[in-house]
Amino acid sequence: MLSLYFVHGNFCGQHRSLHGSSPAMAVGVSKALHDMEWTSV
Repeated sequence: MLSLYFVHGNFCGQHRSLHGSSPAMAVGVSKALHDMEWTSV
């Protein structure tokens, strides 16, 4: 359950300090914001 919290925080959550992008987008792991329904990266 804890891993779902981190996935949501890193891939789904927009952060004001990153100008609306997610931490995963900031480091180049993902190119788009995801919701909890996504199945592939």
